[in-house]
Amino acid sequence: MNDVCSTNLPLAGRRIVLTRATGQSTAFATTLRELGAEPIVCSAISIAPPDDWGPLDAALQAATPYAWVVFTSVNAVRAVFERLAALRIPAERLTQGRVAAIGKATARVVREAGIALDFVPSSSVAETILAEIGPVAGRTIFLPQADIARPTLAEGLAAQGAIVSAAVAYRTVPDPQAAELAALLQAGNVDAVTFTSSSTVRYTLDALQSTGLDLATANALLSQTAIASIGPITSQTAREYGLEVAIEAREYDMAGLTAGLIEYFQAEPLNKEATDA
Repeated sequence: MNDVCSTNLPLAGRRIVLTRATGQSTAFATTLRELGAEPIVCSAISIAPPDDWGPLDAALQAATPYAWVVFTSVNAVRAVFERLAALRIPAERLTQGRVAAIGKATARVVREAGIALDFVPSSSVAETILAEIGPVAGRTIFLPQADIARPTLAEGLAAQGAIVSAAVAYRTVPDPQAAELAALLQAGNVDAVTFTSSSTVRYTLDALQSTGLDLATANALLSQTAIASIGPITSQTAREYGLEVAIEAREYDMAGLTAGLIEYFQAEPLNKEATDA
């Protein structure tokens, strides 16, 4: 028997695929490795600059400070602060009003930039943000986001009377590395595939099909593993593609996803033949 499988590590011997952007998978991979797993990076997405900086630059150069700035992801924070530096605009000017961060990781990056936070919602979904942010009628809100962001938050804030300035701060594009997952699935060498956004689901399936698999075959191969989702929106996308979600994080972040993996696999016996191979 593989020595690592004889330890008390909760994910010992498990091969877990990470579809998150390569540069953002390091910490998650380290955590999984410390828990005994073998993390396999098959990135389905890459983060790229906007096609046109104009809308973001205009939003950052607005004559009047915003009442709210709402950061919805770590990528949005980094993109905005890098662009502020390029335009030589002090970050303090953008954050004179109230500042919100969606998710613990986003909040941490904002605080690391020296910006105080006024609001972090209890969960990282638009519906929760809209319910918890408080009165926004008549207030200007800057919403830097991905090119494929759901419109729910911007539309919901506008419906509550806010004046929303949404701008693309970065693009989420396919990473061809995800195609490497096909061979792993066909060899039966995967215990779980983790999805951290709807785009990782879509682009993973696109990549699998680019190898010659049809959607039904790709789904059948994925169904032999545990599909692990970071939250309900990602799970909904997976189900729309015909996938069965075995694990959904209770807390919609990487710590929650890790906890979900541990809980699931502690209840699932390890296949001895797979670990002895």
